[in-house]
Amino acid sequence: MASSSAPILSDKERLQAKLTLLANVAVGFVEGLQELSGKTIARIEKRAKADIEIHDWYDDIENVNYYAISSKDNESTDGNVWGSEVEEHLKLPALFSQQCSKIVYCLLPLISDILGDDEEFDKVTWSREYIKMRLVLFHIDENNRQDHDPLPFFAHDFIRLATKSGTKYVLDFTGEQYGIEEWFQTRRTYYEKYVWAEKIPNISSKKDRIAKVEEEGAKMPELKAMISQSFKEAQSDPTWKLNWKIFNNLSESEKEEQRKGLTTLIRKRTVEVFLT
Repeated sequence: MASSSAPILSDKERLQAKLTLLANVAVGFVEGLQELSGKTIARIEKRAKADIEIHDWYDDIENVNYYAISSKDNESTDGNVWGSEVEEHLKLPALFSQQCSKIVYCLLPLISDILGDDEEFDKVTWSREYIKMRLVLFHIDENNRQDHDPLPFFAHDFIRLATKSGTKYVLDFTGEQYGIEEWFQTRRTYYEKYVWAEKIPNISSKKDRIAKVEEEGAKMPELKAMISQSFKEAQSDPTWKLNWKIFNNLSESEKEEQRKGLTTLIRKRTVEVFLT
């Protein structure tokens, strides 16, 4: 049951509350992409660093866990994309693997819409950095061969949020692929903990990044439009409780129910985009 009165929120808490459901939008989106791939993630197995062909930059990072993802043709009729041996804590990292640019592409304009009337909101930007990851996942084929040989050191895309008072945040909805569990952090904390300041990725404009996502991913403009429309419709639908003020005042069990419903909706509509 919802509490009787809403707490007074700090600027950080309010901004995070307005955006928190986008984490579930991101999950629904990548679940839909995995279903569309026609593949089941059969196993995710830990590998010793010595047994992997990797870029030499990995030698400069300590305490990294490496996992190999094995897939097979999906014979399920119920949409399940997981093998019985896959551990729960590795599922989201596997789904988010190498999907960061697509998530940023789809969510960046929606975030601007959501925060457009917030008195503290200034702007959001598409950012790209090299990350000191704690977790590395890579795909192997039926012959145990890596999909990249050696495994590259990928740059990571995320969103930076600036406020009118000068405070800056990072929104990283796919950070779990590298062992980053919190999607909303101050820029200072995020950069101190995760960004590899000595390594600078190739600079490209937002226009170039958009063009690359649309070139490499099928129907990306349609998917971006679907996500914005679906989220706004669900927020305005009184049968849901996704208005941020209402949602923030729900019990944890009620919040979880709403989150699951939104994830399922976005997954379903992601699949439908490719079937229409």
